[in-house]
Amino acid sequence: MGVVLLVLVFVTFSHVLHCKQLHQPEPTLVYPAFLESRGLSGSRVLKVNEDITLNLKKSSVLADEFLVRSYVDGIRKHTYMDGSYLEEDLFHDEDAMASVTISDEEGLQVEGMIGDKLRIMPALEQERSSDGHVAHWLHDIPDSHEGLHNDYVMPERPYHNVTERAAEFDVYKVEKIYPELFVIVDSVFRHQFKTEKDMLKYLWRTFNAVNLRYLSIDHPRVQFIFRGIEILTPAKERFLKIKYNVHNGIDGVQSVYNLKDFVNEHKKDYGAYDIVYMVTGRNSSIGTKEN
Repeated sequence: MGVVLLVLVFVTFSHVLHCKQLHQPEPTLVYPAFLESRGLSGSRVLKVNEDITLNLKKSSVLADEFLVRSYVDGIRKHTYMDGSYLEEDLFHDEDAMASVTISDEEGLQVEGMIGDKLRIMPALEQERSSDGHVAHWLHDIPDSHEGLHNDYVMPERPYHNVTERAAEFDVYKVEKIYPELFVIVDSVFRHQFKTEKDMLKYLWRTFNAVNLRYLSIDHPRVQFIFRGIEILTPAKERFLKIKYNVHNGIDGVQSVYNLKDFVNEHKKDYGAYDIVYMVTGRNSSIGTKEN
């Protein structure tokens, strides 16, 4: 069957990831805790503060077999992992558009996004509450750059069957489609996280949030399946067009087209996916303007 390949570059700045370096209000300390009562559908009720209460349901965004492709001393390494195990701590609240991971190894710890404007993360440097709850920072994130308008390319020839993986069907009668997603991250993005696990959890929360936003779409309904990730080294990301007059910068448009060519030249690695999506920690620019 034909594969629709859409190549994207998503520029994620470190100050957005870690809520630093932006002109924004000071974060608020909160002490989230689960309430003993359950929601109507068995959801777990998490009280963040007096204004925010989440009804959390279990999420699923990863493929059953999740691929992590990395490089050790220039040698490619493939690691296949159990997707259901990896996302066992991933939850969402549809109404609040919240996507979070939950850990209770050393007290309840919540990390993720609540709608478009709020981010929550543990504040382990702060004292716990009088009843032992872990402190968290609740950040109000201001609007950031809208990004490039040329941050994707379409395939040279159109396909019409990005749908359920079946040999024959009527595309116009499909109720739900499952586009399969593969993500490439560059070395700069990777180094913004202390561990590979932290980076993976960030991406799982992010694409879980993407699925939440697609809940309003029907005819057909859309649910992305995150099948794998490739973690590049500097030697493997030479297709990025570096802008030496911009701090940590790349030429956004040219890099997108270079990425398209790179993916087309390595169809064995990327041809099985409907969407190849790249995340970079670099600053993207067009001409003399920096995004």
